Amino acid sequence: AHAGAKNALAPAGLSYSLCSRASQWLRRGRCGQRPSGVRAMRRRPLFIVLPLLLLLLRLPAAPAKRHKAKPSAVNVVRQRSAGLDDMMGALALLAPLAVRFDARLLHTRPCDALTKVHNGNRKVPCHRRWSDYFKLRVGGKTLRVEEVSRAKAFSSLLPPEYAVLNSTQRWHNSATQANGTRLGRALSPQGLKALAKELQAIGQPFVWNVAFDWQGYYGDRQWQEVLRKLKQATPVSFSVASLAEPIAHNVEKLLGGHLGHYASLHVRRGDVLNAKEGCETSISKVASYVRKEIGGIDRHSHQKKNHHSHKHPDDQRINSLVFFTDERDGGYLRGLETALKAAVGAKVAVYNGEKLLVTEIQQQRHRSDRKTFQRLGELLQDNYFRYSISRILRHRARRQLALERRCATLPV
Repeated sequence: AHAGAKNALAPAGLSYSLCSRASQWLRRGRCGQRPSGVRAMRRRPLFIVLPLLLLLLRLPAAPAKRHKAKPSAVNVVRQRSAGLDDMMGALALLAPLAVRFDARLLHTRPCDALTKVHNGNRKVPCHRRWSDYFKLRVGGKTLRVEEVSRAKAFSSLLPPEYAVLNSTQRWHNSATQANGTRLGRALSPQGLKALAKELQAIGQPFVWNVAFDWQGYYGDRQWQEVLRKLKQATPVSFSVASLAEPIAHNVEKLLGGHLGHYASLHVRRGDVLNAKEGCETSISKVASYVRKEIGGIDRHSHQKKNHHSHKHPDDQRINSLVFFTDERDGGYLRGLETALKAAVGAKVAVYNGEKLLVTEIQQQRHRSDRKTFQRLGELLQDNYFRYSISRILRHRARRQLALERRCATLPV
């Protein structure tokens, strides 16, 4: 009966033992009775706040903010203007150096680095970026090339706490600490690389200014060895710029699809036409060269009609030939196209690559939005933009023929 009386005082669904424990915890006195008055007003907030305080004490302390290490930079400085192939060749050598030290890759901006000779004697606009011409991939990842004005190339590109490493003309190497202390002078390429490793290990950011010229590079076997090993460990490749991808895709599809069933020919005339090292690029010589390489293919018998010509297994899969040249004389271009058609035979289609690119860029403009329409209109007048696309198309071809500076394969 006593137990039943106590259970009768308990709320529905709550046993006596549980009710008594809850009452003791809440200091309510008897089970089912609620404290009233000032005493309850004073105690209630404590029992609400106390569990929250205990919870806060158990939470781990907030981790201290870590300051992200400032990235180093490899700055490729070009003192002389040159063509796009020259710039891309230098980047292919020095991009693995930047990746090795988790550094940004800087390069003299296009309007300072690219010569006017290959652009109709017109200077490239200074708002043009390297990303307008190509994508650089190093070790399977896209690496952005940041533009630097030539006037600021050897000034303080980054904050004053950076150390400065200099590889100047003919690869005379030196290094200076952020406070002006000289770290090294007349260092070997291996010594400069070892110093960069030490700076990286202690978290000291640096900017490595590389005044690149091909004469200095080929004149220093130590630098060749350092950069060659880095390039072997980190593969480098180029692809067309994002804006040019649909253009290159459509032209490549016309030529032979992604299987690369086409041959490419590059005839360089402009700046090497009268040079001693330039090739003989008259129409008859070019046609003779192409005939020797891929001419006279019989698609049905898979045999060459000219048995004295150079044999190549890929020739049997060539459906078209696309040629690119910097020559703008209409008579030469028409004569060359006619001679090439005669050289390769009726089974192989011949295309003027420059005409294909101009037509496709114009068509792409009309398929684009207003902003892209305007950008493509500007780039259409930029020979380096068209050349960057043709360069990739030529390298994707099954056979790559060229008459440029070296003419070892040119027949007599």
